[in-house]
Amino acid sequence: MNPQFIKKLFLSLFTLLFVFTINSVDAFSQDAEGDNVVDVINASTEHTILAQLLVEAQLVETLNMEGPYTVLAPTDQAFNELGPGLTELRENPQELQGVLLRHLFQGEVSADEVTEAIGLEIENGDIEAENGVIHVINQVIIQN
Repeated sequence: MNPQFIKKLFLSLFTLLFVFTINSVDAFSQDAEGDNVVDVINASTEHTILAQLLVEAQLVETLNMEGPYTVLAPTDQAFNELGPGLTELRENPQELQGVLLRHLFQGEVSADEVTEAIGLEIENGDIEAENGVIHVINQVIIQN
């Protein structure tokens, strides 16, 4: 593997571990003044599965805190492409939380920085919320 990629991946994973310790495109309203990242996700018609999974993984309370947070928000289509894997995730709360934590970062990270660091394609990025920023992605990050 490319050493630069491994370095960037390691930094991303370190950020995710930090979050863990504190225990499409038009679907979002660009005017999220007063709404936190959870409110913005809940208002999105393309992120109903993500909204449900955040509740199931008991991450809503954390994401309602001051932040700032960066959320990589897979679309419903991305979750549906997991097929039976989505059901398996829901049946294992610890694994579900681990997968979702791969999509959360402490601090605000721009769409360009995400793309540069981990090579994800951002469908719609830099959606501002009161306590962070959201980037819409078309895949679910399952593996480290």
